[in-house]
Amino acid sequence: MAEKCSLCEDYVVTDKCGVGEKGIDGLIKASIARKDGKHELLRGQKKIVLHASCRKKYTRPQSITRILKIAVLDGQPLTSSSTPCLRSSQLEFDFK
Repeated sequence: MAEKCSLCEDYVVTDKCGVGEKGIDGLIKASIARKDGKHELLRGQKKIVLHASCRKKYTRPQSITRILKIAVLDGQPLTSSSTPCLRSSQLEFDFK
């Protein structure tokens, strides 16, 4: 029977990647940076099986910053800084 990927919770049939203790440490650091709580599931494990693509996406620094930005934007209502400022909504400019 196929194992489940710890990151996406889907069965690992293709793109299989075995991760040892050193790799798990990297995943734990990425989880702490992402603030998703998966580091609690990974602690104490010696070896896990993941999709290689899931591992790359999960530990890539650009992906982590993108996820954090999305989380910040989802938690806040739209403000004037996030909506474009149109010239038609501005007052007339006085040169004097």
